[in-house]
Amino acid sequence: MKNKIILLVGASLIFSCQEKEKVKEIGYEMDTIEKIETSYDNVSKDSLLFEDDILTSKTDFIIQGDGVVNINISQELTIYNNDDSLFGKIMFSEESESYVLEMPKVINARYFVPMLDQFYFDANNPNTDDSNLYIYINSEVKKVKKSTVDFNFVTWENYLKSNFITLRKMQNNDQLDKYIYQVLNVEKDSISIKSIAKEECDAVELYKDVSKKIRWKDNDLLLINFYECN
Repeated sequence: MKNKIILLVGASLIFSCQEKEKVKEIGYEMDTIEKIETSYDNVSKDSLLFEDDILTSKTDFIIQGDGVVNINISQELTIYNNDDSLFGKIMFSEESESYVLEMPKVINARYFVPMLDQFYFDANNPNTDDSNLYIYINSEVKKVKKSTVDFNFVTWENYLKSNFITLRKMQNNDQLDKYIYQVLNVEKDSISIKSIAKEECDAVELYKDVSKKIRWKDNDLLLINFYECN
């Protein structure tokens, strides 16, 4: 069995906002979403997922491309820069039952944790090119030859619906939200969410029945965290 680690994403935080005429206590009401004019220049654009002597893996809070691709690496994954020069390789060693990385030490991607067999990248729709899969690493476009890998691509809407989320604390005066949510519906920049109980995710420590509608992104900046229950 491949070596595994248990990765706990830290407690997540809330995004609350102010309407033009009045302040809502938490987030937005279901039927009164408005775009707010707020600067997030000082907000973190990534978060640490995993770190050891070989790899520092971070998840991006900047979304890129048309969705997210999950790449299954059975033997070797070769990644090219956009000019066709070599960016790096990921190889699975049968002898050590682990992955060997020939990559930069710091990797920013959607969810890149080799010890958990997790290789998720923001990506362009693969139907736009017959030969190459275009993924985003370290905020740059990279290429993978489609014929060499097994992959599954989902749009941002489907990725949101297939993951639990928590709310980020975007401003110092924001209230703290410790609930974990599932996404029920996606409408452009807004999502309808409902809190989940411990029966749905062992990591739930605090539960209250909450349903609301919030903005999940501001242009390309995520206002939420994707949450791993395992």
